[in-house]
Amino acid sequence: MKLTNPVKTKIDALIASICKPGSPGCVVGIVQSGEMVYGKGFGWANLEHASPISVDTVFDVGSMAKQFVGMAAALLEEDGRLAITDEISLYLPDLPEYAQGVTVADLLHHTSGIRNYTVLAYYMMGYHESDAITREEVYDLLKSLKTRNFAPGERYEYSDSNYFLLAKI
Repeated sequence: MKLTNPVKTKIDALIASICKPGSPGCVVGIVQSGEMVYGKGFGWANLEHASPISVDTVFDVGSMAKQFVGMAAALLEEDGRLAITDEISLYLPDLPEYAQGVTVADLLHHTSGIRNYTVLAYYMMGYHESDAITREEVYDLLKSLKTRNFAPGERYEYSDSNYFLLAKI
C-alpha cells in the first residue's frame, strides 16, 4: 500500500518545520509490509560542505553504536560466551604483543591503553574525518601498532579502538 499524496505532504511539512534549509537534517523512511512507502532526506548531512541529505546518504553513527556494543558484551557474558575478565587475545589472537594483558573490561572502560585509531588515521595518516575507512583498514592499522599508550588499567583514556575491538569480539 502506497502513501497518498496528502499524507506525504503532511509528513514533508512536519519534518521541514524541524529541519530548516542549511541546518542539520535527517532521513525519514516508512516501511510497510516490507516495502518502502516513503523515503526523503531533509537538511544537510555536512554543514561545512553544504551536503544535502538524501535517502542514499550514508551516516557515520560512530559513538552512537557504543551503547549497543557494550550491551551485546553484557549479554554474551550472561550467556557464558565471554567473561569481561578474559584477555582480548583469546578472541583476537592475531593482534600483536601490545594487546597482551588487555581485558574485555579494559575495552569497556577505556582503560586498555590502546591507541585511538581515529587519531592515528585522521591526524597522523592524513585521512579526513569525512573519509570512509573500512573495518579491514582499521583492523590492519591496529594490527600494525607496536605499543600502547599505557599499561592496561593504569588510567582512563577514551579510544575508539576499544569499542571497535569489542565489536569485533
